[in-house]
Amino acid sequence: MMILLLFYEMKLLAFIGDFFTAMLPLLLFFYSSLLYSLLLCLAPLFCFFFFFNPYSLYPVSSALLSCYPCAVLILF
Repeated sequence: MMILLLFYEMKLLAFIGDFFTAMLPLLLFFYSSLLYSLLLCLAPLFCFFFFFNPYSLYPVSSALLSCYPCAVLILF
């Protein structure tokens, strides 16, 4: 009885392992696309605070050049 129980436990663990192995690319794609969309939504907000920061040492021109378009180009 114990051997049969161990056999079914091993089959269950193998099924769970195969399921997560098959789902791993889909999960990675989902989380990476979620991260990209989150970064695209937050990039203008970060640029706003970077541009209007009175204690920033960077000039305004470099803030404008390195802001949203570069973030979009880096992501894609």
